[in-house]
Amino acid sequence: MFDFVKEPVLTAQEFFQLSGRALKNVFRRPHYGDDIILQMDTIGVGSLPIVVLIGFFSGATVSGDLDTAYNGVFKNAADFNKRVHLLWMGAGGAEAALIKSLDASDQLLTQRGIKHVVFKSDATAHEWHTWRRHFNDFAPRLF
Repeated sequence: MFDFVKEPVLTAQEFFQLSGRALKNVFRRPHYGDDIILQMDTIGVGSLPIVVLIGFFSGATVSGDLDTAYNGVFKNAADFNKRVHLLWMGAGGAEAALIKSLDASDQLLTQRGIKHVVFKSDATAHEWHTWRRHFNDFAPRLF
């Protein structure tokens, strides 16, 4: 009976639902740092039975007490090296703080006997040039 009203009402309803979701995300705290670290830990280091390749791009590093950090996966270097075929870490060379952290991770993992690769992209920062160079170095190591 009122079919001519149905389509505009449904269209308006969809518009307001979509607008509401978009607006809600505008005022939400950006989920960048903490969530990425949690995802990295859960998906990468936290899933070693199924993950054998790990790449930390843009200065993500390993730190802390390696016997207890990351659920203790770095505690036994021989076991870690047998299970993980590649642990790759990279950062842009123009980011001094990230390079310092990357160097500290490199030293910590080397002392522990963990096999890993460190890549520094010269004269780039947190930008696509860095990630392009990272991927250029990382991708061939996957095969």
